[in-house]
Amino acid sequence: MKKIKNNKNIIEINYHLLKDKKDIFAGRHILLDMFSEKYSKDMDEMKNILKISIEKSKATIIYDYFHKFGEQGYTGVFILSESHLSIHTWPEVGLITIDSYMCGVCDPKIAIDSIIEMVKPERHEIKFFKRGILKDIKNFNFIPPAQSDIK
Repeated sequence: MKKIKNNKNIIEINYHLLKDKKDIFAGRHILLDMFSEKYSKDMDEMKNILKISIEKSKATIIYDYFHKFGEQGYTGVFILSESHLSIHTWPEVGLITIDSYMCGVCDPKIAIDSIIEMVKPERHEIKFFKRGILKDIKNFNFIPPAQSDIK
């Protein structure tokens, strides 16, 4: 089972922007393709797995919506304060695709690792992206958060 390393070198700066050794960016986006005949059909169990994985990543669920396509697959999304986690399945080939995007210190890698650990797919592939990389940082105006924004 391939695990994604959690990057402890990423820090949060103002307004949920992140900084690593190279870039300042808005968030981390992970795409997961995995193959599991059981979970590509079992919407309720997979919804529970996704919810647990989101909680482990410390993200905040605002809303979720899932739709089953008759005897075929299902699609669903968790809307998060920090962005989203979505799923779409093709049970005829055992395919599950998951899209996890989070800003701030919430870590989509924790969610993805948790999903892989619980589903135990026959095979999986992961793609990782930094989103909203600020190229011209010298012209970026960092405004300190208001006291009411600090928790």
